[in-house]
Amino acid sequence: MAHIKARYKKHRLYVYFRFSGKAFQEPTPFYCQKDGQKGCMCKQCKAAEGLALEISRKINAGTFKIGEYFPDKEEKQINIEHDVLCNQYILQWIELKKSVITYSTAKSYAYIVRTLTPYFNNIRLIDVRPTHIRNIVSQLVNNQLSPKTVRNMILMLSNVFKYAHDDGIIESNPTKNIQLPKVKIEEPDPFTHDEILKILDYMDKHHPKMTAFFAIGFYSGMRTGEIMALKWANFDFNKHKILVDATHTANKIKDSTKTGKARYVDIIPNLDKYIQKHKEHTFLQNSYLFINQYGDPFISQTSIVRHYWQPCLQRLGIRYREPYQMRHSFACMMLDVGENIKWVANMLGHTDLSMVTKRYGNWLTPSEGRAGMKFNSQNLLNATYLQPNSKEQ
Repeated sequence: MAHIKARYKKHRLYVYFRFSGKAFQEPTPFYCQKDGQKGCMCKQCKAAEGLALEISRKINAGTFKIGEYFPDKEEKQINIEHDVLCNQYILQWIELKKSVITYSTAKSYAYIVRTLTPYFNNIRLIDVRPTHIRNIVSQLVNNQLSPKTVRNMILMLSNVFKYAHDDGIIESNPTKNIQLPKVKIEEPDPFTHDEILKILDYMDKHHPKMTAFFAIGFYSGMRTGEIMALKWANFDFNKHKILVDATHTANKIKDSTKTGKARYVDIIPNLDKYIQKHKEHTFLQNSYLFINQYGDPFISQTSIVRHYWQPCLQRLGIRYREPYQMRHSFACMMLDVGENIKWVANMLGHTDLSMVTKRYGNWLTPSEGRAGMKFNSQNLLNATYLQPNSKEQ
C-alpha cells in the first residue's frame, strides 16, 4: 500500500509505493505544515494521503498508469528485436534509466557511451562475446584509463547486457567472469597538526573568506563537495551540530550526500572559532557559507584547488596532497588521540565500524601497558555474580 513521508528541510511530502516489481519514492506537490511530524493531519498531509490511497486503489485494480501521475516516469520500451545494434540498445537502455539515475550518473554514462561507441560499430547485440569484452578492457587499459574508470565502464555494460538477457535477446551476459583491473585503494596520507595550523594561518592572512572552508575539512571530516554545499540553515549553534544533507557533484548541488543519507556532525571546539569568525563574511549576505566573487556557490572544486589550495601548499613548502586528505587527516587525528571509533565513523558518515578500522587501522591507539589491565581496574573479578554461592555446598 502506498504511504507518504516528509523529507528534507522544507518537509516536502513524498509518496512511496511498489509498481511493476519496482519501488518508487516520488515527490508530491504537497508540504507538511507541521515540520514533517509523523501522523500529522494538516491539510497538506491529508491531501497527500488521499493521493497515496488513490494510487494504491488503482494499483490493486490494475488500472494505474505511472505516467499520468509522474510524467517523467512514463514507461519506455526497449527495442527487443534480435538484430538490434549494440550501440542502439545501449542508448535505449540509458534513455530508460534517465528517470531513476542522478545527474552525475547520467553524465558518467554519457562519457562511457562516447568512449565505447567505436568498439561496437555495426555490431549486433547478439554477436558480442566475452572475447570482445576482454579486448575492450585490454585496449582501455593500454589507453591509460584508470582501473576504476575501466571497471565502471564494464559495470555499466554488464547492466545493459543483463537487461538484454532478461528480454531474451541474448543467451548469456558476455561481461560475466571478465577479469577486471584491480583498483588500488588510496592510502591515507594525512597532514600533521602542525601543517594544518600553518595552512589555516596562511588562509586567514591571505584568503580569510576561505579559512573556515579548510577548517571544516580538517576538523569535521566532511567531504569537499559537502562543504561546498553547506548553508547557514544547516547549523545548530545551540547544539554545536551541522546537518550534512547535500553535496556538490558534476558542477551541480545535489540534495543528498554521496551515500544518500543525511547525517549530523559535531562542531568540535577547534572548529567552532573558525565558523564563528566566518559569520562576518556571509552570515547576513548569503544562504551559502562559501561563495565566489559573483555571490554564487562555487561551481567546481577545481577553482578552489587552483586559486587557494595549490598556492598555499607551495608557498608553505608543504608536500602536495589532494584536498580529500583533509578528511583522512581528521580521522587519523581523532583516532590517534583515542577518540571513540564509533563517533569517528558517525562523523565520516560510515555505516559501520569496519570501514574505519580497515582504512585507518594504523592510527588506532593501542592499549598501554599489559593487556586487560583496564578491565581488571574495574574490580569486576570481585563482583557478587562471580563469587561462589555460600548456600550451595
